[in-house]
Amino acid sequence: MHNYWAIGWYKVANESHEMGLIRRHENSTHVYSGTQREFLMDVQQSLVIPEVQPEDSGAYRCSLWARVGHFNQQADIILQISECSTLQSATLPRETLLLDSEQGSSVSPNSTCCWGKPVPVLATVLGLLAVNLGKGLLSLAFTLAIVVILKGKRRKKAGERF
Repeated sequence: MHNYWAIGWYKVANESHEMGLIRRHENSTHVYSGTQREFLMDVQQSLVIPEVQPEDSGAYRCSLWARVGHFNQQADIILQISECSTLQSATLPRETLLLDSEQGSSVSPNSTCCWGKPVPVLATVLGLLAVNLGKGLLSLAFTLAIVVILKGKRRKKAGERF
């Protein structure tokens, strides 16, 4: 920010129309009126979209207004969010997405969405029981095999003595 006096984030509807989301001018942050949801800006001037939704998909623009002697800059970022219909996304908060103005990419610090289809509880319990039963049977089989081998070695030693 030392070369810029302001930074702003916009959602781009088309080349001739962009909707202001949030703007930081020196030490004050202003959220544009008419925004339908909460937008934040972190200390690195990245756009923070809490509880990102598929409706948030689209083009976003970061505009930097330069101080005297420097150039204004802007960059566009495309955000694509697909619908998640998992048990986890219904019980946990959706991920918060950071749009990084420097990298031109999205960062997901706590991705909790789109883990796959939910598994019914009964199927999970039965699967765990089957795995544990299998482990128990394998343990029993190995124990019996070791006992048989040891008995065979004892008989062999006993036979060698006579």
